[in-house]
Amino acid sequence: MATFINDRTAQALRGESVIVTVPSSDWATVSSSLAIGDEILIPESGNLGTVGSIDSFGLTFEVVPFQPDFRFDGANPGLLTAGETISY
Repeated sequence: MATFINDRTAQALRGESVIVTVPSSDWATVSSSLAIGDEILIPESGNLGTVGSIDSFGLTFEVVPFQPDFRFDGANPGLLTAGETISY
């Protein structure tokens, strides 16, 4: 699995999709190997999701959380903070 560091803090409430921001320096690598439906992981929390959409112009993609708990937050409940490691 490849990794990058999330660039911006985003709201990550249970059951809701989360916007992940890729640093511009990593976008070419990440976007070329990322596809809708790919599995995404936050190693620190163990939360999983799938890519729901990709915004090529905004350096972001949307993650839909997996069951059973429908969470895609990191160390801070309800947030995906800047600086969190993302694996794909």
